[in-house]
Amino acid sequence: MSTAFAGSMLDWNYLLDTWRELEVPEGRRPELTVEGIQMTPPPWGPHNLIAGWVNRALLPAVPDGCELFQTQGVGIKQIGGI
Repeated sequence: MSTAFAGSMLDWNYLLDTWRELEVPEGRRPELTVEGIQMTPPPWGPHNLIAGWVNRALLPAVPDGCELFQTQGVGIKQIGGI
């Protein structure tokens, strides 16, 4: 989920409540963006190929006790306002 939405707290709460109540088609992911709520399809084709190349390149450098995961999402919380 993106936290880049800029607007009043009322707008944010409305979007967040709407997002929580969505009926999401299988394989899709609802995301809050600057434009509103968007349904994101799963990655495919070129994305998966590039992810595989990156994974293969990083694997030799992974320290013992650490792992690489391609399926983990990353969320960056916005701090302050712009």
